[in-house]
Amino acid sequence: MQCNLNTTTKWSRNTCGRLQRLSNVFLHDVVSLVSHFLSPRDLFNTLFTSKIIMSTIQLDDIIRNALSNGNVNMKTTLENLYDLTLYGKIYLPSCERLTRLINARRCELCNVNRIKAVRQGYGIAICFPCLLGNTNGNIYTSELLSEPPCDRKNTIGTHEIVSNHRVSTVSQGYYISLHGGTNRYFTSSKSQSYPYGERRFIWNHPIVNEHGTRKEIGPIVTKKDVAMLQKMTTIDELEAYITVHLNAPALTVYRDFNDAVRHCRQISYTNAQKRKRLNAVKKSAAARARQLKLTKVQEWIAVLAQKLPSSARYLLEFMINYQYTSHGPKYCMLPLSFLNAVVYSRLNIVFFYDDEIHALLKTYISAPSRLNPSKMETARAEICNIYFGRGGGVSDVSDTDDTFVDDDMHMDAEEDG
Repeated sequence: MQCNLNTTTKWSRNTCGRLQRLSNVFLHDVVSLVSHFLSPRDLFNTLFTSKIIMSTIQLDDIIRNALSNGNVNMKTTLENLYDLTLYGKIYLPSCERLTRLINARRCELCNVNRIKAVRQGYGIAICFPCLLGNTNGNIYTSELLSEPPCDRKNTIGTHEIVSNHRVSTVSQGYYISLHGGTNRYFTSSKSQSYPYGERRFIWNHPIVNEHGTRKEIGPIVTKKDVAMLQKMTTIDELEAYITVHLNAPALTVYRDFNDAVRHCRQISYTNAQKRKRLNAVKKSAAARARQLKLTKVQEWIAVLAQKLPSSARYLLEFMINYQYTSHGPKYCMLPLSFLNAVVYSRLNIVFFYDDEIHALLKTYISAPSRLNPSKMETARAEICNIYFGRGGGVSDVSDTDDTFVDDDMHMDAEEDG
């Protein structure tokens, strides 16, 4: 995105005689550019720092930020809103309200219970207890119930009202029980295929936004309006009532919002695939690095074992941490036989069975390149001291390899010398 550097800010006098800013396209370009690199929560905090910044943001910037940088709950919120705005079932949320809905963590009615996303079918961030208290399920529709009674042949039936594209309801299938004649209800989507009908839940009353200007939010048609719609005789009267009396926006008003969701959805998918490939490359490189570290550790253990007496080499027996080498540090656990957290760590690539030896060599397990020849000689001497301190015989020195004997002869010659 290129910023328009030649754009200047226009000013005018308000009713109080003070200067006020009319437009600032340059600020909008800056905010739109910065939104690419912010999380939805950071963008929320940034927009609410100033009314001027809030006035420069647009819906497509918020949608792109949520779909590209948001989590699953934020994307679910936008998808639920898209399903409702596609047919104009709810009032179109403003930029301020859309930002609140995307970052919603608590119910906007009770402000107590925590939520994850906007409710499907209503476009409101509410908890389940508030949903039960503000919805009504006494609207039924089926092939039998959609037929108007004899005294209402010239009026609109319930089926026509519920089937209108601007009426938002949530269906729940039911069937008539053969025992007692009562109704049994199902919450599974499979129950909606029963031929007896559905139970439709609709919002009870209209609500307004308490933040800033008092504008209508949520579903356009509520339970309060159904009684009025049932007295009408034609579909045209129903459409006119929704448009005029309920102040329902025209479907063209939702076009920019829906186009932005469809466009940014593809961008989000492309970015997700790029991150997936990048993470796969990083995991592969990390797995190769862990395998290379294991190879280096096994090499210096083998070299160090050759410098010890044959009867003392059991001290260097170890077990490979295959969970760490295969899955990385996130999914590995410390084996039950090495629960001494002071000595052992789940991030060690090998575990020596001897606690004292592991404590001595754990620095070189994490960083094999630190074990230079001088430190290896020091480690060999300390291991020998541990071995002889535990009762290892002096005769075991004859079992060592030529390197070990030659080093001892060289040390004795220097002492005599």
